Amino acid sequence: MELPTNVNVLPPLSRMYAGPIRRHEVLSLLGPRFHRHLRGLAIERCQPSIENAKKWLISSVGVERALRTAFFRDQLLPAMKEAVLYFFWGTDYARILPFLPMSVARSSAVRFHGFDLYHQRASGFLPHQKAIIEHAGSVLAVSAHGAAYLRTCYPRHAGKIRVAALGTEVRGQCKRSDDGVLRVVSCGFVRSEKRTNLIAEALRSTTRRVEWTHIGDGPLFDELKAATALLPTNVSARLLGRMSNEAILQLYERLPIDVFVNVSATEGLPVSIMEAMCAGIPVIATDVGGSSELVDASTGMLLPANFAATDLTAALETFADLRPDEIELLRKNCRAKIRRDHDRDLNANRLAQILLELSKTRA
Repeated sequence: MELPTNVNVLPPLSRMYAGPIRRHEVLSLLGPRFHRHLRGLAIERCQPSIENAKKWLISSVGVERALRTAFFRDQLLPAMKEAVLYFFWGTDYARILPFLPMSVARSSAVRFHGFDLYHQRASGFLPHQKAIIEHAGSVLAVSAHGAAYLRTCYPRHAGKIRVAALGTEVRGQCKRSDDGVLRVVSCGFVRSEKRTNLIAEALRSTTRRVEWTHIGDGPLFDELKAATALLPTNVSARLLGRMSNEAILQLYERLPIDVFVNVSATEGLPVSIMEAMCAGIPVIATDVGGSSELVDASTGMLLPANFAATDLTAALETFADLRPDEIELLRKNCRAKIRRDHDRDLNANRLAQILLELSKTRA
């Protein structure tokens, strides 16, 4: 995508946070920024533990690695004096924010999603989060749930915390099945918090004809393969592995799909659900993070965060029994919700307005 000349996309600094920490790097924390590193730990008031100390050390060394690069000194820092900074994640790169001049920091926006937002997803401690929020000019959460959480954690800064929802491209519509087979799709990284194995467990209990397609791989992919081998003969499963975003959207436009399933234990605001809904696919999802801002009775069905596999079985069978007019209404509502609240271009324009507001603070 071609960018305007006044927009500069910086190379990632995430590699700065990787790799073993060397002794001289630990000693580098004793330099002129040491009090800021130490304050970043002190103001968090986290539970004292060796694990949290390690997190703080790794984070602080990563910040020093970034700030000491020739790229930062010679290119990035001079450019910052005339720029508005936008951090897409509230971690990694954003951790340099408390170490920047205040005139630069107050014209920055930081966007928080899920893993970088909720403390419980990081065993109670996200290094530098409070310092980032203190220094940022605008704090953005991708969901209303996330914004409310941050306001509760940081009430002194509630005034600059707002919602800046993500979006997806509005494009073609998916067909529904008309042959008595319930076609289910799920999409996500196969790891413990996604709980994809519970879909297989739920499908073992149904007597309906079901075709399940999962998109995505991950560390538990082999376990998922083994679970699909135990499915009854009335259920078939296709594990497609990793696919590009464009290939996924094309699949939704090409194949009949009746319901999208997301059973994560934790979420921010899932773009995978947005993409399915935009194609007109109703959704069964767990009531975690901002999922309830996408899924309700008009667009699908919410399950409790700690549901049983039999709850999902019942939900799938409820979908299988819907009348054609009920199905069509759900599908229509899904597309309408995305067009209204999560159109990619509309939300990009809303974000641009926030950045323009911040640019006025540099005047």
